[in-house]
Amino acid sequence: MPGGGYSAVAIGREGFQVARWLNAQGIAAFVLDYRVAPYHYPIPIDDGRRAMRLIRARAMDFGIDPHRVGAWGFSAGGHLAASLATGCRKEDGQTPRDSVDRGDCRPDFLILAYALTSMDWPGVNRNSLADLFGPRPDPELVHRSSTQFAVSAATPPTFLFATTRDPRVRVENSVDFYRALAEAGVPAELHLFDYANHGCGLCGSIPALASWTSVLRAWLIRRSLMPASAPLVPVPTSEYPLWPVGFDGPGRRGW
Repeated sequence: MPGGGYSAVAIGREGFQVARWLNAQGIAAFVLDYRVAPYHYPIPIDDGRRAMRLIRARAMDFGIDPHRVGAWGFSAGGHLAASLATGCRKEDGQTPRDSVDRGDCRPDFLILAYALTSMDWPGVNRNSLADLFGPRPDPELVHRSSTQFAVSAATPPTFLFATTRDPRVRVENSVDFYRALAEAGVPAELHLFDYANHGCGLCGSIPALASWTSVLRAWLIRRSLMPASAPLVPVPTSEYPLWPVGFDGPGRRGW
């Protein structure tokens, strides 16, 4: 689930490139292109719910285990992923349109990379807040959408990565979400790098951050989500475009 501040979707750097890295290690991957501003809450979250349900409904077609479907979110896509992990279930208040909508949309594990997890504190990215909720956000809705307050024992195991001097999404987002996971007894790992960056994806072109995917790989193997025998694939060092030339979709807006 790529980021983009709910104004666009960085489907290249935080989507296709990540999917190919996973594919090379034997893991199936799906990249979500979701609706962003001028669409507002809950449209982007609904797109994530539908995607998770569709993947599980067609698991046999894809040759995957419907009980081992995770969500990996970057930046604002991390907010979307965390929203599914903390507030997505079969009975989520939506009227089912078909049999797919009757399925479960909560991921079985969660990966958050420099994620925006909270909308309800002074350091929130104001542009993302307006793009998700409109120019006059309802304070109660904003609070309900701050995912650290919705963490429970049912939240899936989570891996978090962030930089301590992130100029766009403050590191407190990751720290507060991790603290909520720990208090709820949810297995979780938080890895912070003393660096200032936002939006590097796999970060292979930044030596100080390139090792974060090695730590993630170790976590996936330890949790039996990736076999230890999976090929050791180097992280791409070339910059990948935020939006690939010739591709179209709802998240193209803003690039």
